[in-house]
Amino acid sequence: MKKVKFLTSIAGLADPDRAQLDKKYEAFTQRAKEASKKKGKEFKQGPVDMAIAELKQLDRYDDLCRGFKHDFNFKTGDEGLIPADVAAKWEAGGICVILTDEKRAA
Repeated sequence: MKKVKFLTSIAGLADPDRAQLDKKYEAFTQRAKEASKKKGKEFKQGPVDMAIAELKQLDRYDDLCRGFKHDFNFKTGDEGLIPADVAAKWEAGGICVILTDEKRAA
């Protein structure tokens, strides 16, 4: 983690919690099985898999995780701790500067 000072405002969403999403998809499958049984029809996994694939896109299931456990927003001039690899990329992009002990004293 690196301490940075933001040069511009930025906001973003938290990384998806895959364990929680897996439980959501399993519950969805169980509800579909129960609905099929209730209607007296044979359960078909294919349509359920297609629906879950759509849900995964909406839930950003396959997005690359960056270490943000919560949604975030920073205003110009704010200081914060962010993952080192993100800090380096954002510093190169002019979004923030990585603070060292000398910069904090100034």
